[in-house]
Amino acid sequence: MEAVEEDKEEEILGGLKNAMGRGETLQMARLSFLNAGYKPHIVDLAASRISGQGVSVVEQQPVPQAANIPAPQAPNVAPQAPNVAPQAINVPAANLNLYAQRPPAQQGQMVRKRAIPYWAIIMMLIMSLGILVGAGVLGLFWDKLFN
Repeated sequence: MEAVEEDKEEEILGGLKNAMGRGETLQMARLSFLNAGYKPHIVDLAASRISGQGVSVVEQQPVPQAANIPAPQAPNVAPQAPNVAPQAINVPAANLNLYAQRPPAQQGQMVRKRAIPYWAIIMMLIMSLGILVGAGVLGLFWDKLFN
């Protein structure tokens, strides 16, 4: 066997031990490496080395841990899906531009407001001042104008 394949076998061996240390079965860990594109004969060699080293490969159900126990749910809440291994999916290239499809503001995000131009603010102030002056003049001369 050449050096590159030996390095890959050592890499797979370490990954299999790591996965089994986290509670996965040897078969599931082996399938993970095969799905990742590793050569089957190298994965099988590493798996057989683990079996030969006396590492326990008994298939067992994982022991429930505090992190795996679901929290109490409200009556109208749908039950959570069980833990499922992630699967690769094919996404069309047209769907990769997520920014074009995202709505402008989602709940919890800050919305950036458009700035009002200064000339518009000045025009509103002048119009407001004109209305106030006109109301004051009408108030002062109301009796003379309408009596």
